[in-house]
Amino acid sequence: MGIGSFFLISAPPPGRVGSGKRNGFSLLELVLAIFTLGILLMFVIGVFTNILGSTTKGANLTAAVFQANYQLDEFVTAFKESGGAAGGSQGSQGWSTTSTANQTTFYFYIPNPVPIDPAQTVLDNSAGRLYRVEVEVWWWNQDKDKTRAGQGKLSTRLSKLIYIQR
Repeated sequence: MGIGSFFLISAPPPGRVGSGKRNGFSLLELVLAIFTLGILLMFVIGVFTNILGSTTKGANLTAAVFQANYQLDEFVTAFKESGGAAGGSQGSQGWSTTSTANQTTFYFYIPNPVPIDPAQTVLDNSAGRLYRVEVEVWWWNQDKDKTRAGQGKLSTRLSKLIYIQR
């Protein structure tokens, strides 16, 4: 038993010495592979970031529509109960609330209800009056006209027609 067999070292089989067979990758091939994987990874991360931003905007828009409907229904109920007189005091106020689901603060504004011209409707105006009530909801910033990079203007507007009987 020789020293080579004790350490499991053996000589290459005859005929293979200097045959040019490679047993691994060269340094250049490894650098190119890592560079290519890095470029692909940057592309995938960029796409993922855009998808995440779109998902966040969509979730906030959905929550804003629900909040707007709630605020609009509350305002319309008060407006109807007052016989059309509640718009003067509440119409110029703005509100804000924080959604517990996504920790986003939503800001609201409901201007005074706008009476619809009787000539533009087919309703009998002798029995009541038609109004358009609108709510604007925005988030991310207290200034409703500011935009956010990559997401644009973060606001929505809903309106409702209501009929107040005399």
